[in-house]
Amino acid sequence: MSTRYFGGVWGLWALVALLSVGCGDTADPSQEVASCPEESDAVEVDGGVYCVFVGVEALIEDCPDDFPNGSELRQGVVVCAQDGQDVPRDALSAELEARDLLPECLFHTDCPSRDGDVPRCEGNEVVYSEPVTGFCENNRCDVAVDDGFSVGPDCAARGQICRSGQCVPIPCSEDLECQGDEAQPPRCEDNVVHIDNGQSGRCVEGGCVFEDNEPSRIDCAESGQVCLEGQCVTQ
Repeated sequence: MSTRYFGGVWGLWALVALLSVGCGDTADPSQEVASCPEESDAVEVDGGVYCVFVGVEALIEDCPDDFPNGSELRQGVVVCAQDGQDVPRDALSAELEARDLLPECLFHTDCPSRDGDVPRCEGNEVVYSEPVTGFCENNRCDVAVDDGFSVGPDCAARGQICRSGQCVPIPCSEDLECQGDEAQPPRCEDNVVHIDNGQSGRCVEGGCVFEDNEPSRIDCAESGQVCLEGQCVTQ
């Protein structure tokens, strides 16, 4: 038997082996890895993959064909598993919490709310807290209730005092008890002398009433002068 014959046989065997390897690498469609729908989250726990739907509209019926075994982990959280696959509920809950996938809310009523309180006095200011209504959007509360308070009017700026959460007139029995803001020193603004003449106070029906006195204005330009340190002077 010639060397050429053996060479041809070995070449044929090599070709058959190569073709066999190529056929063995062809993917078997039945062995393809199942994937979760886009509207769900693929969560891997204990070597298994689970499809998790989150939200008020999550339903067991949403489980795809590759993950037909659906169960409700909690309200608003549906877990889909493959056939014969157990659902490690505690491990899944921990993983979802670690990945911040658990819903904070499903309904508006799940979010914290706060009723407004009765206005009260702090010093001479009216202080109160406004009501806060919780709002659930995308499984998250968009309003956080804090301990902040809103500050109302400064009663002193009105010439009044704060009593029971509101500004009331200062009690009086005569006009002398009602002392308004004093006149301020003259000042210059745009070459004009401004004089704030303060307030006048009167006792009316047992409470002080204050009125701003008419301010004085002197235009230094009319006399050919300039305003300097609250008075008109010649340059």
